[in-house]
Amino acid sequence: LSPTGKVDRGALAALAPVAAEPTGGGVLSTPTERAVGRIWEEVLGVTGVGRDDGFLELGGHSLLAMRVANRLRVELGVGASIRTLLTHPTVAILARELDRAAAERPPAAIMRAPRVARSQPPA
Repeated sequence: LSPTGKVDRGALAALAPVAAEPTGGGVLSTPTERAVGRIWEEVLGVTGVGRDDGFLELGGHSLLAMRVANRLRVELGVGASIRTLLTHPTVAILARELDRAAAERPPAAIMRAPRVARSQPPA
């Protein structure tokens, strides 16, 4: 607080957490790691993400995790919850979990809609 009892916004800005720079720790070696790394770079606005970099350490938070989860679902076809992203904090760990989940997922089945005779009213 300032001497007048008001919030000192300048002091608050100094206390704000600062996102770490990507360490580039570990080369992204699998296709899934490369996809996750690219998505993190785009969503977090950083470059040089390595396999050992952490989502939260790079400035990620729950709202950005929602964007990442959506991009993973759209681009990789693998559903990842925010919880999955936060409990698998590095590119390598998350990529391994996504590969495991994809391997366990049964292939998508194409279902046909039942035929309805035109003389019948819709159910």
